[in-house]
Amino acid sequence: MRKVIAAVLSFALCIGIVNPTIISASPKEIEESVSLLSLEKKNFIFLEGTPGDKHLVYTYESNGEIYKVDENANLDFTRVNSNIYIKNSEGEFVKYATQNAIVNTKKSSFEVTTIENGQIDTEIQKLDIVAPNRFDFGYVKPMDSYGGEPVTPWRYGDWNNGSTKFERYTVTAVTALVFAIATAAAPGATIVLGTIGAIATTIVSDEIPLLYYKRRYAEKKSTVATTLIVGSKWETIFYSDSKRTNELERTTATKFLDGYKAD
Repeated sequence: MRKVIAAVLSFALCIGIVNPTIISASPKEIEESVSLLSLEKKNFIFLEGTPGDKHLVYTYESNGEIYKVDENANLDFTRVNSNIYIKNSEGEFVKYATQNAIVNTKKSSFEVTTIENGQIDTEIQKLDIVAPNRFDFGYVKPMDSYGGEPVTPWRYGDWNNGSTKFERYTVTAVTALVFAIATAAAPGATIVLGTIGAIATTIVSDEIPLLYYKRRYAEKKSTVATTLIVGSKWETIFYSDSKRTNELERTTATKFLDGYKAD
């Protein structure tokens, strides 16, 4: 059952020219693991924060054991550090594993390193870059401006399909990967994190092994400096099935240059 997540956060806008690229995440083949972290999880109880928050503490049950996870993410969810504990026979939580997730924008990859029972394992999912091949024009908003000058309407690219795999990931690591998909890993892109957290919670609690999505990119340009991209937008629809009929959520991420004024 999906949980209602009320956390609504946004990030500060960053100054810089927007990179007009679209990223499609394709799962990397990972060997089967007997890790206890990959077993079914249930009865999540969030003790501090809710999914989508940078700091999160929660417990869950798995294979007859109770686990506790304490994790922290940086501002843009490109780094997540998680400590995982298991309750012993005396009722105390003892450290069982650690997990570190990184969105590597230089290599266009999502990297997760897990240390469990002294064993170190790194999983890498490649983020393949796909450039828009066509743009459709949206409606003109004459009050939109950049530096006092008008800008073009949104120009939309084609929808692109993608999918991404989850194995042993903590809630915040899943959040970071979904965030990277929804923003195309564009630094400074803003999005409602409550929605991202809701998707992550559904993935983990419903044991969704593979997330499917389709996304399109749109941009606004200056009408004076015609090559200058003033704003970028990524619209993403997430699904739980390969036919893309069972919709989970929709997200919209945006990024604008400083000096842009909307209608």
